[in-house]
Amino acid sequence: MGFLEKLTEREREITEQIALGYSEKEAACRLFVSHVTIHNHTYNIRKKTNCRNNVDLVRKFILSLDNPKKYFAALLFLALQFGIIGFSMEEDVRRVPRNFR
Repeated sequence: MGFLEKLTEREREITEQIALGYSEKEAACRLFVSHVTIHNHTYNIRKKTNCRNNVDLVRKFILSLDNPKKYFAALLFLALQFGIIGFSMEEDVRRVPRNFR
């Protein structure tokens, strides 16, 4: 069974919104549901498809499509985010040191 066949129609809609780069709150506004509903759906989608995070979810979604050109910009943006996350794990960029002047 393929990636898209595992999802219901509503889960496909939500996954598409995430793939287009919308946050959970933005997707909720576009689909006229609560952001908590979107959060619950994304949790269930990730659990159902064995995805660890939204980046993995979007990657699998895009690769399962017949024509992924529509999502190329989102895929490029996610690759940049993945690189930034990987870099920030080596450096602690969350706080400025106390003795920094």
